[in-house]
Order: sequence, then structure tokens, then C-alpha cells
Amino acid sequence: MPPGTYIVKIWAPKRKLLTDTLVVKEKGITFFRRKLSFTDEYKSYRQKIFAYKTLKGIMRYALIPATAIMALHSYSDYKNHSDNADYYLEQANNIRNGFSALLTIDQVNIARERFEYCSVNYDEEIESANKKMKQTQLIIGSGIILTSVLNYCTKFLHKPSYSETPLLSDVSIGVNQFNAVCLSIHLNISEK
Repeated sequence: MPPGTYIVKIWAPKRKLLTDTLVVKEKGITFFRRKLSFTDEYKSYRQKIFAYKTLKGIMRYALIPATAIMALHSYSDYKNHSDNADYYLEQANNIRNGFSALLTIDQVNIARERFEYCSVNYDEEIESANKKMKQTQLIIGSGIILTSVLNYCTKFLHKPSYSETPLLSDVSIGVNQFNAVCLSIHLNISEK
């Protein structure tokens, strides 16, 4: 380029158009470095696409760990009630098997009260265990249904899009006469 002062316009996709002055001296190499900032439209698009992806991810996957935690907690309660029922059943069977060795009416009455206590607690624990099993099944079924519905609903979310028209010049990629891939950049440079 001949020495002189030039108006330089620089643009890249998703970036703001930069207009600056370039002074080319007669001798030496002139470096011209500038940072191009993102356009406000592109920044807005990035925020919208982040919100879209976050919402879509939450709708698709958030209920899975929540369902698993609630189901495991409910199953743990079921297991505790089931273990307690087994304990009371074992105690009642031991008492029943030991009736023949009792010698006094007081021992028989005490054993009968303990047997009734174990029998009542066994029934309560079995009832609680059955409720917890039904609750676990309900949690898992509801989680599957809700996750499926929310996953289906993600199809109706509006995905943000971004497009722009080139502000300057022309950039193309092609093959030259030597069958080599070329990047062709045409710049509009005008002298001041």
C-alpha cells in the first residue's frame, strides 16, 4: 500500500463493525491490531439460547434425581417397617413356642400380653410397609409420567435463532485452479 492515511472498516460475523484510521508510513511495517467486540444482538442471543438450553435441561432431567431420591427414601421406610414386622413376628413365634414351658398363671398372662403386643405391632408394621410400597410405586410411576410429559413439552419451546447480514466485504471458501482450498477475503479500503 502506498504511504498515507486510510479509513479501515473491519467486520467479522457476530462482531461490531469497527471503523478506524490507519496511517501507513513510507518505510517499515505497519501493524494494525484491533479487538472486535460482539454485537448487542449476538450477546442477547447468547443469553436467550443459554436460558432456552437451561430450561430444556431442567424440564427433561430435573425430575429424574428428585424421583429417585423420593423413591429411595420411601423404599427405605418400607424396608424399615418390613424389618420391624419380621422382628415382631419372630418374637410372637418365640412366645407361642415357649407357652408349654410356663409354670404359673402369672407367667402365662405376661406371655399372653407380650404375644398380643407383638401381634398388634406386627399388624401395624405390615400395614405401614404396604403403604410405603404403594407410595414408592406411586412416586416412581408419577416421576416417569411427569418426566415424559415435560420431555414432550420441550418440543414446543421456542429455540432462539440468530442471523445477520454481512456488513462489509465478502468472505468465501473455495478451491483454486491448483485444487487447493482457499479462503478469499475481499476488503473495501478507501483512502482518506
